[in-house]
Amino acid sequence: MMYDNPDAIRLYRFCGNRKIPVIMHFDYGHNLGIKHPNLYCDMSTESAIGALKRDVKFFCDFLMEFQDRVLYARDCFTNELQEFIDSLGLPERIQKKSMFRMREI
Repeated sequence: MMYDNPDAIRLYRFCGNRKIPVIMHFDYGHNLGIKHPNLYCDMSTESAIGALKRDVKFFCDFLMEFQDRVLYARDCFTNELQEFIDSLGLPERIQKKSMFRMREI
């Protein structure tokens, strides 16, 4: 099911009304962050690093705006994602929020 499918939208609302978080990969989540406050996105897929590198300014702006809803996660055994995030020069508080927020939701 696509992230913007009407059934998916109903699911986000259903979960939101019950204070249940919904987590999806960044590739999809960045399109929905504004509309659904219970929606979180993670940066875990290998395709996420490609999406993040494709438009670094967009990613930095998105992370600054939605810092409480972007989660760090890993699906592979490389440090490419971590090294990329470290190279951005983001404020430490923003970087730590993404790294440690997963355990709070």
